[in-house]
Amino acid sequence: MPYKISDPDFPVTLDCTIPAYQQIESRFRAAIEEGEWPCGSRLPTLRELADQYQTSLFTIQTAMDALVKDGMIESRRGRGTFVTASSARLSSVGIYFGQNFLQGRETAFYQELYRVLTAALDNRRIRHEFWLDTRSEARHCEPLADLQKAVSQRTLQGVIVGVTNREEIPWLSKLGVPLALSSSTPVPHRVGWDTAQMMRLALGDLKRQGCRTVGLILPTAASPCGPLQTEGPEDIHGLFQNFAKGVQDHHLETRNAWVRVPDGPLADRDYEEYGYRQFQEIWKQSERPDGLLVYPDTVVRGCVTAILQKRVSVPGDLKLVLHRNEGIPVSCPFPASWLVSDAALVANALISQIELQLAGKAVSPILCPYTLETTDL
Repeated sequence: MPYKISDPDFPVTLDCTIPAYQQIESRFRAAIEEGEWPCGSRLPTLRELADQYQTSLFTIQTAMDALVKDGMIESRRGRGTFVTASSARLSSVGIYFGQNFLQGRETAFYQELYRVLTAALDNRRIRHEFWLDTRSEARHCEPLADLQKAVSQRTLQGVIVGVTNREEIPWLSKLGVPLALSSSTPVPHRVGWDTAQMMRLALGDLKRQGCRTVGLILPTAASPCGPLQTEGPEDIHGLFQNFAKGVQDHHLETRNAWVRVPDGPLADRDYEEYGYRQFQEIWKQSERPDGLLVYPDTVVRGCVTAILQKRVSVPGDLKLVLHRNEGIPVSCPFPASWLVSDAALVANALISQIELQLAGKAVSPILCPYTLETTDL
Protein backbone atom coordinates (compact mmCIF):
# COMPACT_ATOMS: atom_id res chain seq x y z
CA MET A 1 0.00 0.00 0.00
CA PRO A 2 1.47 3.41 -0.97
CA TYR A 3 2.21 5.99 1.70
CA LYS A 4 -0.53 8.59 2.22
CA ILE A 5 0.04 11.80 4.10
CA SER A 6 -3.27 11.36 5.96
CA ASP A 7 -3.42 7.57 6.32
CA PRO A 8 -3.75 6.53 10.00
CA ASP A 9 -2.18 3.18 9.20
CA PHE A 10 1.08 5.03 8.59
CA PRO A 11 2.00 7.04 11.71
CA VAL A 12 4.45 9.87 10.98
CA THR A 13 7.74 10.43 12.78
CA LEU A 14 8.68 14.10 12.94
CA ASP A 15 12.13 15.71 13.02
CA CYS A 16 12.76 16.83 16.60
CA THR A 17 15.03 19.68 15.43
CA ILE A 18 12.20 21.51 13.61
CA PRO A 19 8.96 22.74 15.24
CA ALA A 20 6.27 20.11 14.77
CA TYR A 21 3.64 22.54 13.47
CA GLN A 22 6.02 23.75 10.73
CA GLN A 23 6.69 20.20 9.51
CA ILE A 24 2.99 19.34 9.55
CA GLU A 25 2.03 22.55 7.75
CA SER A 26 4.62 21.80 5.05
CA ARG A 27 3.29 18.26 4.57
CA PHE A 28 -0.32 19.43 4.42
CA ARG A 29 0.62 22.12 1.91
CA ALA A 30 2.37 19.53 -0.26
CA ALA A 31 -0.67 17.24 -0.10
CA ILE A 32 -2.81 20.04 -1.52
CA GLU A 33 -0.35 21.27 -4.14
CA GLU A 34 0.38 17.76 -5.43
CA GLY A 35 -3.27 16.77 -5.62
CA GLU A 36 -3.37 14.20 -2.83
CA TRP A 37 -5.97 16.46 -1.24
CA PRO A 38 -7.70 17.80 -4.39
CA CYS A 39 -9.83 20.90 -4.52
CA GLY A 40 -13.18 20.32 -2.77
CA SER A 41 -12.00 17.32 -0.78
CA ARG A 42 -12.75 16.99 2.92
CA LEU A 43 -9.73 16.78 5.23
CA PRO A 44 -9.42 14.22 8.03
CA THR A 45 -10.56 15.40 11.45
CA LEU A 46 -8.16 17.09 13.87
CA ARG A 47 -8.22 13.96 16.05
CA GLU A 48 -7.37 11.67 13.14
CA LEU A 49 -4.48 13.86 12.11
CA ALA A 50 -3.23 14.28 15.69
CA ASP A 51 -3.19 10.51 16.11
CA GLN A 52 -1.31 9.96 12.88
CA TYR A 53 1.28 12.64 13.65
CA GLN A 54 1.47 11.62 17.30
CA THR A 55 1.01 15.19 18.48
CA SER A 56 -1.58 17.43 20.10
CA LEU A 57 -4.78 18.87 18.66
CA PHE A 58 -3.31 22.34 19.24
CA THR A 59 -0.27 21.57 17.05
CA ILE A 60 -2.48 20.30 14.21
CA GLN A 61 -4.74 23.34 14.49
CA THR A 62 -1.74 25.69 14.42
CA ALA A 63 -0.50 24.05 11.22
CA MET A 64 -3.94 24.29 9.62
CA ASP A 65 -4.41 27.93 10.64
CA ALA A 66 -1.59 28.93 8.30
CA LEU A 67 -3.34 27.18 5.39
CA VAL A 68 -6.61 28.88 6.26
CA LYS A 69 -4.83 32.25 6.25
CA ASP A 70 -3.39 31.49 2.80
CA GLY A 71 -6.82 30.54 1.46
CA MET A 72 -5.89 26.93 0.79
CA ILE A 73 -8.47 25.38 3.13
CA GLU A 74 -11.65 26.53 4.88
CA SER A 75 -13.70 25.29 7.82
CA ARG A 76 -17.44 24.80 7.22
CA ARG A 77 -19.54 24.68 10.36
CA GLY A 78 -20.92 21.21 11.02
CA ARG A 79 -19.33 19.74 7.91
CA GLY A 80 -15.54 19.79 8.43
CA THR A 81 -12.54 21.35 6.72
CA PHE A 82 -12.25 21.42 2.92
CA VAL A 83 -9.65 22.27 0.28
CA THR A 84 -10.78 25.45 -1.46
CA ALA A 85 -10.63 26.50 -5.10
CA SER A 86 -7.71 28.80 -4.31
CA SER A 87 -5.44 25.95 -3.28
CA ALA A 88 -2.86 26.94 -5.90
CA ARG A 89 -2.39 30.37 -4.36
CA LEU A 90 1.26 31.36 -4.08
CA SER A 91 2.09 31.54 -0.39
CA SER A 92 5.84 30.87 -0.07
CA VAL A 93 8.87 31.50 -2.28
CA GLY A 94 12.63 31.50 -2.09
CA ILE A 95 14.67 34.48 -3.29
CA TYR A 96 18.12 33.69 -4.66
CA PHE A 97 20.81 36.21 -5.58
CA GLY A 98 23.89 34.69 -7.19
CA GLN A 99 26.27 37.48 -6.21
CA ASN A 100 26.69 39.92 -3.36
CA PHE A 101 24.77 43.07 -4.24
CA LEU A 102 24.45 44.60 -0.77
CA GLN A 103 27.16 47.25 -1.07
CA GLY A 104 28.35 49.68 -3.72
CA ARG A 105 26.46 51.97 -6.03
CA GLU A 106 27.33 49.75 -9.01
CA THR A 107 24.79 47.24 -7.69
CA ALA A 108 22.18 49.81 -6.64
CA PHE A 109 19.62 48.36 -9.07
CA TYR A 110 19.76 44.99 -7.32
CA GLN A 111 19.45 46.62 -3.94
CA GLU A 112 16.32 48.38 -5.17
CA LEU A 113 15.00 45.19 -6.79
CA TYR A 114 15.37 43.29 -3.53
CA ARG A 115 13.60 46.09 -1.62
CA VAL A 116 10.60 46.31 -3.93
CA LEU A 117 10.39 42.53 -4.38
CA THR A 118 10.20 41.81 -0.66
CA ALA A 119 7.70 44.66 -0.22
CA ALA A 120 5.49 43.23 -2.98
CA LEU A 121 5.63 39.75 -1.42
CA ASP A 122 4.79 41.15 2.00
CA ASN A 123 1.83 43.06 0.56
CA ARG A 124 0.49 39.82 -0.95
CA ARG A 125 1.12 37.90 2.27
CA ILE A 126 3.60 35.61 0.52
CA ARG A 127 6.25 34.25 2.84
CA HIS A 128 9.81 34.44 1.54
CA GLU A 129 13.25 33.16 2.42
CA PHE A 130 16.44 34.70 1.10
CA TRP A 131 19.68 33.11 -0.11
CA LEU A 132 22.77 35.14 -1.02
CA ASP A 133 25.34 32.95 -2.76
CA THR A 134 28.73 34.08 -1.46
CA ARG A 135 30.64 31.01 -2.64
CA SER A 136 33.69 31.33 -4.86
CA GLU A 137 32.90 31.81 -8.54
CA ALA A 138 34.23 28.34 -9.39
CA ARG A 139 31.55 26.72 -7.19
CA HIS A 140 28.57 28.53 -8.69
CA CYS A 141 27.99 25.69 -11.13
CA GLU A 142 27.17 23.48 -8.11
CA PRO A 143 23.77 23.55 -6.37
CA LEU A 144 23.50 25.68 -3.24
CA ALA A 145 22.90 23.04 -0.56
CA ASP A 146 20.70 25.14 1.76
CA LEU A 147 18.38 26.18 -1.06
CA GLN A 148 18.22 22.64 -2.39
CA LYS A 149 17.33 21.38 1.09
CA ALA A 150 14.52 23.92 1.50
CA VAL A 151 13.03 22.84 -1.83
CA SER A 152 13.27 19.15 -0.91
CA GLN A 153 11.47 19.84 2.38
CA ARG A 154 8.61 21.37 0.38
CA THR A 155 8.74 24.67 2.22
CA LEU A 156 8.93 26.64 -1.06
CA GLN A 157 6.46 26.76 -3.94
CA GLY A 158 8.93 28.46 -6.24
CA VAL A 159 12.24 30.31 -6.48
CA ILE A 160 12.75 33.87 -7.70
CA VAL A 161 16.25 34.58 -8.99
CA GLY A 162 17.23 38.24 -8.73
CA VAL A 163 20.67 37.96 -10.31
CA THR A 164 22.49 35.01 -11.77
CA ASN A 165 24.88 33.93 -14.50
CA ARG A 166 24.60 31.14 -17.02
CA GLU A 167 26.66 28.70 -14.97
CA GLU A 168 23.99 28.67 -12.24
CA ILE A 169 20.95 28.25 -14.45
CA PRO A 170 21.29 24.46 -15.08
CA TRP A 171 21.12 23.51 -11.39
CA LEU A 172 18.50 26.14 -10.63
CA SER A 173 16.33 24.68 -13.40
CA LYS A 174 16.60 21.22 -11.83
CA LEU A 175 15.25 22.25 -8.42
CA GLY A 176 11.85 20.91 -9.41
CA VAL A 177 9.78 23.99 -8.49
CA PRO A 178 8.56 26.97 -10.55
CA LEU A 179 11.44 29.28 -11.34
CA ALA A 180 11.54 32.96 -12.38
CA LEU A 181 14.76 34.61 -13.56
CA SER A 182 15.69 38.28 -13.86
CA SER A 183 17.90 37.68 -16.88
CA SER A 184 18.31 37.96 -20.64
CA THR A 185 18.98 34.21 -20.85
CA PRO A 186 16.57 32.76 -23.46
CA VAL A 187 14.32 30.69 -21.19
CA PRO A 188 10.49 30.93 -21.04
CA HIS A 189 10.33 31.91 -17.36
CA ARG A 190 12.66 34.91 -17.57
CA VAL A 191 11.92 38.57 -16.94
CA GLY A 192 13.93 41.13 -18.88
CA TRP A 193 13.74 44.56 -20.45
CA ASP A 194 12.22 45.57 -23.77
CA THR A 195 15.36 46.95 -25.39
CA ALA A 196 13.63 47.28 -28.77
CA GLN A 197 11.10 49.64 -27.17
CA MET A 198 13.97 51.42 -25.41
CA MET A 199 15.70 52.14 -28.72
CA ARG A 200 12.47 53.39 -30.30
CA LEU A 201 11.90 55.80 -27.41
CA ALA A 202 15.50 57.04 -27.32
CA LEU A 203 16.05 57.57 -31.03
CA GLY A 204 12.59 59.05 -31.47
CA ASP A 205 13.38 61.60 -28.79
CA LEU A 206 16.77 62.49 -30.28
CA LYS A 207 14.96 63.10 -33.56
CA ARG A 208 12.44 65.29 -31.70
CA GLN A 209 15.32 67.28 -30.24
CA GLY A 210 16.47 68.08 -33.78
CA CYS A 211 19.33 65.58 -34.12
CA ARG A 212 20.50 64.38 -37.52
CA THR A 213 23.45 62.25 -36.35
CA VAL A 214 23.58 60.00 -33.31
CA GLY A 215 26.06 57.98 -31.27
CA LEU A 216 25.72 55.22 -28.68
CA ILE A 217 27.69 54.25 -25.57
CA LEU A 218 26.88 51.02 -23.77
CA PRO A 219 28.70 48.10 -22.13
CA THR A 220 28.19 44.51 -23.21
CA ALA A 221 25.35 44.00 -20.70
CA ALA A 222 22.09 44.84 -22.48
CA SER A 223 20.36 45.47 -19.19
CA PRO A 224 19.92 48.34 -16.74
CA CYS A 225 20.69 45.80 -14.03
CA GLY A 226 24.41 46.41 -14.47
CA PRO A 227 27.49 44.22 -14.73
CA LEU A 228 26.28 41.32 -12.60
CA GLN A 229 24.12 40.20 -15.51
CA THR A 230 26.04 37.95 -17.90
CA GLU A 231 25.06 38.59 -21.51
CA GLY A 232 26.04 36.70 -24.62
CA PRO A 233 26.90 37.84 -28.17
CA GLU A 234 23.32 37.24 -29.32
CA ASP A 235 22.09 39.89 -26.86
CA ILE A 236 24.45 42.49 -28.26
CA HIS A 237 23.57 41.51 -31.83
CA GLY A 238 19.90 42.06 -31.11
CA LEU A 239 20.56 45.38 -29.41
CA PHE A 240 22.54 46.70 -32.36
CA GLN A 241 19.88 45.49 -34.76
CA ASN A 242 17.36 47.56 -32.83
CA PHE A 243 19.70 50.55 -32.86
CA ALA A 244 20.33 50.26 -36.60
CA LYS A 245 16.62 49.89 -37.30
CA GLY A 246 15.81 52.92 -35.16
CA VAL A 247 18.44 55.01 -36.94
CA GLN A 248 16.94 54.03 -40.28
CA ASP A 249 13.30 54.48 -39.23
CA HIS A 250 13.96 57.98 -37.90
CA HIS A 251 16.13 59.00 -40.88
CA LEU A 252 19.19 59.53 -38.72
CA GLU A 253 22.86 58.89 -39.45
CA THR A 254 25.62 57.28 -37.40
CA ARG A 255 29.27 56.26 -37.73
CA ASN A 256 31.07 53.17 -36.48
CA ALA A 257 33.40 55.41 -34.46
CA TRP A 258 30.39 56.86 -32.60
CA VAL A 259 29.09 53.47 -31.46
CA ARG A 260 31.17 52.48 -28.45
CA VAL A 261 31.25 49.02 -26.85
CA PRO A 262 34.07 47.38 -24.87
CA ASP A 263 36.41 44.78 -26.32
CA GLY A 264 35.57 42.33 -23.53
CA PRO A 265 33.60 41.94 -20.31
CA LEU A 266 33.75 44.76 -17.78
CA ALA A 267 33.96 44.40 -14.01
CA ASP A 268 31.32 46.30 -12.08
CA ARG A 269 33.88 48.80 -10.78
CA ASP A 270 34.89 49.68 -14.37
CA TYR A 271 31.54 50.94 -15.69
CA GLU A 272 31.92 54.58 -14.64
CA GLU A 273 35.48 54.79 -15.92
CA TYR A 274 34.38 53.13 -19.16
CA GLY A 275 31.71 55.79 -19.75
CA TYR A 276 34.25 58.53 -19.10
CA ARG A 277 36.79 57.14 -21.59
CA GLN A 278 34.29 56.34 -24.33
CA PHE A 279 32.86 59.82 -24.38
CA GLN A 280 36.39 61.21 -24.69
CA GLU A 281 37.00 58.89 -27.65
CA ILE A 282 33.92 60.20 -29.41
CA TRP A 283 34.60 63.85 -28.69
CA LYS A 284 38.22 63.88 -29.86
CA GLN A 285 37.13 63.02 -33.41
CA SER A 286 36.88 65.66 -36.12
CA GLU A 287 33.28 64.65 -36.86
CA ARG A 288 30.97 64.25 -33.88
CA PRO A 289 27.33 63.26 -33.48
CA ASP A 290 24.82 65.89 -32.41
CA GLY A 291 22.87 63.33 -30.34
CA LEU A 292 24.01 60.60 -27.96
CA LEU A 293 22.33 57.69 -26.12
CA VAL A 294 24.17 56.49 -23.00
CA TYR A 295 23.14 53.30 -21.19
CA PRO A 296 22.95 52.18 -18.36
CA ASP A 297 23.12 54.62 -15.43
CA THR A 298 26.45 53.25 -14.17
CA VAL A 299 27.99 54.33 -17.50
CA VAL A 300 26.08 57.62 -17.51
CA ARG A 301 27.96 58.84 -14.43
CA GLY A 302 31.31 58.64 -16.19
CA CYS A 303 29.95 60.31 -19.32
CA VAL A 304 28.60 63.23 -17.30
CA THR A 305 32.04 63.77 -15.79
CA ALA A 306 33.68 63.72 -19.23
CA ILE A 307 31.13 66.16 -20.68
CA LEU A 308 31.80 68.59 -17.85
CA GLN A 309 35.56 68.22 -18.22
CA LYS A 310 35.39 68.84 -21.99
CA ARG A 311 33.05 71.80 -21.40
CA VAL A 312 30.62 70.51 -23.99
CA SER A 313 27.59 72.73 -24.43
CA VAL A 314 24.42 70.75 -23.75
CA PRO A 315 22.05 70.99 -25.55
CA GLY A 316 23.87 73.44 -27.85
CA ASP A 317 26.59 71.10 -29.11
CA LEU A 318 25.07 67.81 -28.02
CA LYS A 319 21.61 66.45 -27.20
CA LEU A 320 21.37 63.57 -24.75
CA VAL A 321 19.16 60.64 -23.86
CA LEU A 322 20.44 59.01 -20.67
CA HIS A 323 19.32 56.07 -18.57
CA ARG A 324 18.41 55.90 -14.90
CA ASN A 325 16.58 53.49 -12.62
CA GLU A 326 13.52 54.67 -10.72
CA GLY A 327 14.46 55.43 -7.12
CA ILE A 328 18.20 55.64 -7.87
CA PRO A 329 19.23 59.25 -8.57
CA VAL A 330 21.87 60.21 -11.13
CA SER A 331 23.37 63.69 -10.83
CA CYS A 332 23.30 65.60 -14.11
CA PRO A 333 23.80 69.40 -14.22
CA PHE A 334 22.57 69.91 -17.79
CA PRO A 335 19.28 69.16 -19.60
CA ALA A 336 18.76 65.62 -20.88
CA SER A 337 15.95 63.22 -21.63
CA TRP A 338 15.80 60.13 -19.46
CA LEU A 339 14.99 56.50 -20.17
CA VAL A 340 13.60 55.27 -16.87
CA SER A 341 13.39 51.61 -15.82
CA ASP A 342 11.45 50.63 -12.71
CA ALA A 343 12.53 47.69 -10.55
CA ALA A 344 8.93 47.35 -9.32
CA LEU A 345 7.92 46.17 -12.81
CA VAL A 346 10.54 43.42 -12.65
CA ALA A 347 9.49 42.40 -9.14
CA ASN A 348 5.82 42.04 -10.07
CA ALA A 349 6.68 40.19 -13.28
CA LEU A 350 8.87 37.70 -11.38
CA ILE A 351 6.03 36.97 -8.95
CA SER A 352 3.62 36.60 -11.89
CA GLN A 353 5.90 34.03 -13.57
CA ILE A 354 5.82 31.86 -10.43
CA GLU A 355 2.03 32.20 -10.07
CA LEU A 356 1.41 31.21 -13.69
CA GLN A 357 3.55 28.08 -13.38
CA LEU A 358 1.93 27.19 -10.06
CA ALA A 359 -1.46 27.37 -11.78
CA GLY A 360 -0.23 24.98 -14.48
CA LYS A 361 -0.17 27.59 -17.23
CA ALA A 362 2.43 27.97 -19.96
CA VAL A 363 4.80 30.92 -19.55
CA SER A 364 6.79 33.06 -21.94
CA PRO A 365 9.37 35.79 -21.33
CA ILE A 366 8.05 39.03 -19.85
CA LEU A 367 9.75 42.17 -21.18
CA CYS A 368 9.32 45.24 -19.01
CA PRO A 369 8.92 48.61 -20.76
CA TYR A 370 10.79 51.85 -20.18
CA THR A 371 9.27 55.28 -19.74
CA LEU A 372 10.69 58.44 -21.27
CA GLU A 373 11.07 61.72 -19.41
CA THR A 374 11.74 64.36 -22.03
CA THR A 375 13.68 67.58 -21.73
CA ASP A 376 12.28 70.89 -22.92
CA LEU A 377 14.78 72.60 -25.19
